[in-house]
Amino acid sequence: MDADTRRAESGQHGDLVTLLGGIQMLIAAAPTAEMLRDVLAQVAEKRVGLVFENFSMHMVEVSETLNRRYGITRVLLRGSDRPSPADVEIGEVFASASGQMSDTIIGLAAYLNPLFTSLSPAVWGFAVGRPGAAIVLLFGELVDGTAKDHGDTLRLYTPGHGSQPIREYPSTATWGSYQAALKWWLQRLDVLFGELTNLELAAVGGVFDPERALQIQFTVERLFRAAQSVGATVRDPFARRAVAFEALESLVGLNRSWTTESLLSLSYARERLARLETALPGDVAKILLPRARAGVEALRQVQDGFFIRTMRDGDALLLPDKNGVESPYRLERAAAMWLRLMRNAQHGFDRELNITERTLLMAHDGEMPKDLPDLLWLYVLDVLTFPHGLKPRPRSQRRGR
Repeated sequence: MDADTRRAESGQHGDLVTLLGGIQMLIAAAPTAEMLRDVLAQVAEKRVGLVFENFSMHMVEVSETLNRRYGITRVLLRGSDRPSPADVEIGEVFASASGQMSDTIIGLAAYLNPLFTSLSPAVWGFAVGRPGAAIVLLFGELVDGTAKDHGDTLRLYTPGHGSQPIREYPSTATWGSYQAALKWWLQRLDVLFGELTNLELAAVGGVFDPERALQIQFTVERLFRAAQSVGATVRDPFARRAVAFEALESLVGLNRSWTTESLLSLSYARERLARLETALPGDVAKILLPRARAGVEALRQVQDGFFIRTMRDGDALLLPDKNGVESPYRLERAAAMWLRLMRNAQHGFDRELNITERTLLMAHDGEMPKDLPDLLWLYVLDVLTFPHGLKPRPRSQRRGR
């Protein structure tokens, strides 16, 4: 019996989205910790427990130490020539750029909710952010994240409406798998936050640079927000690709060995996936890796779009150089170059294409595999699993990448 059926049989009115949305509002609106305890007890007994047989609730505390380590960066951003804390209202000492860091300040929602869309379009929990903590509800089962009715008329206006089916990932996950995935994710976030607030990460010439620290922290928070958006947007392939391309580009600033082309390289993506398959515990991998594998396979499928047989030479594509002389490019490199051109379309192709690039556009059928945006999920997992590998690019190297 699925959650919708249990909800109907329990006599609760409205659909599952309404039920879960109401729960989120109740938790977020509880004004005190004492009232929150009462709300959670009521939610467990009269709402969640009637729909999800194996649900569990968890409180994720955000330490004051983490808030201060993030806050001190924003304070130091003022610089010695800026107003001192005495020149601002009480409570606004840490206000610089705080609107862009809201998910770190209140409840870590951007860092937690991507986890629960790891098997999108199915979902298996959600987090509600509160000052100093987040309340996590695990359903104990997979729930279809797409509406079963057709009441959302705006779907008719999304680019490519109806052209690609919504994918599903067969899952052998158990109640223990969801618990293990949450525990693993929180442990890795703890390590990641420690790395992001490490003074050495943002040092320039051996001196801590608050501007650089804030840029790194911005980039990582936006990366997780992008992952949340891609996981939650299943009916608009254009929006998913646009968000994924933007986020992949921002990743380049987090590791000096990364370039846009390398992140779009099939062999490199397979290498990172293999590292994750080795590093993640079995129960956790069941929850987190299916979409990453789908993204890597979609990257391989991009190569199938080079349809002109006379330009193919085995596992290579013949492309002209600036002098018109043809040279073989491995298909995976040609595919990465083509994808970079598609990414450049978001910037309006702000320079004239060379002959190699023009030929690439002509040689490919232009089809984008539907799971390609899930390549972003692969690299989010990579950052989370191996945060010590973050080596931000020096300022002088950040352009022309």
